[in-house]
Amino acid sequence: MNIEFKTTLTLMAMAIITTVMVFCANMTISDVLAAL
Repeated sequence: MNIEFKTTLTLMAMAIITTVMVFCANMTISDVLAAL
């Protein structure tokens, strides 16, 4: 149970971090294109 909880928590954290990184990357690209 504890191991499964840790695994689930890790996967959720990775998914959230990836989503945030992609969102920030898209915002940065949009800002650069808008600046051009």
